[in-house]
Amino acid sequence: MDKALKGLHLRHGQQAWGHGLGRSNPDSLPDGAPTDHFGRLQSDDALNHARSIVDAIAAALA
Repeated sequence: MDKALKGLHLRHGQQAWGHGLGRSNPDSLPDGAPTDHFGRLQSDDALNHARSIVDAIAAALA
C-alpha cells in the first residue's frame, strides 16, 4: 500500500519519503508477535481497508 501511495504522490509532483504507514510494520508493536495483538477479524478488516485504498489510488492514477 505504501508503494501505491508513493506513486500517487509522485504523479502529482510531490515528494514521498519514508514509510506512510508505520502501523503496517510489525516492528512498530511494543512487544510480542502481531498475532498476540490482532485476531482474524482485525486482520481481515485491515486487508479490506488496504484493498479499498489501493483500488482508489489505482483509479486516481488511471
